[in-house]
Amino acid sequence: MSLRFRKSFKLAPGLRLNLSGSGLSASFGPRGLSMTVGGRGTYLNTSIPGAGLYSRTRLSGSSTTRSPQPASPFRGAASAATVQVAVSLQVEDNGEISYKDSGGRPASEYVVDALKKQKGPEFRALIAKHANAITAQVEALGQIHWATPSPNVPAFSIKPFSEPEPELPEQPTLGIVDRLLPWRRRAIESTYSDHLAKALAAQDAWVDRKARYAGEQMRRKRFIEDDIHKSTDAMESYLEEHLQAISWPRETSVAFEIEGNGEKVSLDVDLPEIEQMPTKTAAAASRGYRVLLKNLTPAHVIQLYKNHVHGIGFRLIGETFAALPRCNEVILSGYSQRPNPATGQIQNDYLYSVRVKRSDWGHINFDGLKSIDVVEALTQFELSRDMSKNGALNAITPLV
Repeated sequence: MSLRFRKSFKLAPGLRLNLSGSGLSASFGPRGLSMTVGGRGTYLNTSIPGAGLYSRTRLSGSSTTRSPQPASPFRGAASAATVQVAVSLQVEDNGEISYKDSGGRPASEYVVDALKKQKGPEFRALIAKHANAITAQVEALGQIHWATPSPNVPAFSIKPFSEPEPELPEQPTLGIVDRLLPWRRRAIESTYSDHLAKALAAQDAWVDRKARYAGEQMRRKRFIEDDIHKSTDAMESYLEEHLQAISWPRETSVAFEIEGNGEKVSLDVDLPEIEQMPTKTAAAASRGYRVLLKNLTPAHVIQLYKNHVHGIGFRLIGETFAALPRCNEVILSGYSQRPNPATGQIQNDYLYSVRVKRSDWGHINFDGLKSIDVVEALTQFELSRDMSKNGALNAITPLV
């Protein structure tokens, strides 16, 4: 079955999980963790893989490492007594950590042992931080609905222009010598005149930027508080913008259509299959330098999958009601790509479809979403779903 709606886009993910054939892994080093030790101090360079987040933290002040022999195993020595070392850590699928130099080659045992002795606690703390982040991402897959907003009418607060106004230079005070020597006076006055002209031009440009900003703020206010109440084009634009501003755990395709002058919104959302769910969580070993990978039980994976696919639908319904005040009905249908048993061709099978009225949606306690069973929550509305006890979702015909 092909997608039914013309307006489609992809929801971009926030934090990404690194999934491999054997389950879950995390990357450190250039994309995770590295340490630099040298004459200017010791630094940890860290990032969350795929998240675009990076930080450089100074761990200590100036430190030196003595080279035990002229041919030091450390690369990039700054002097005979000071060396500069960069070691990258890679967490393998079995939880063991491999150490690489800046060229991607295995670091020598001497270098690894030296760094562990110097900064062992920092290594362990950072490994634990990333292991916890991975586990939190796995758990977040089943918690998407926790951040569902209540269906309040959108409002826009005008923010003041934050750029400070350029100041004019102070008029110089002429001393006795300046008054007695005309060339000095002319030089001072000429310099002041140039500075004043530049400052006045900067003020004029600032006034223009402030006026444009005020105009943009007013247009934005009209768009949110007036246009999306009347224009379906504005509704489409704002709903897409609103959904794409959310950090999703994985890239998600959504197609939608607004009908009846904004009274009804139908959405199709691409859902994963259970085989795409992570099967492991991570924790730092209490001793040594490794990550412990723990297999999730099949029951845990099934529950995580059910919460994930239903949480996506629950969240999208809530975000639609929150974004579009004229919308009184949402029909959301989730589909997945599966092979046709007769032809083997990949097709979009719809797995569940739900119709929700705004009046019924308002009965949800949005302050207690963590206590909601999101799989059961959708049953209080008109729901088409064929789900077995093991969480398998069979193909259904979507609501219209």
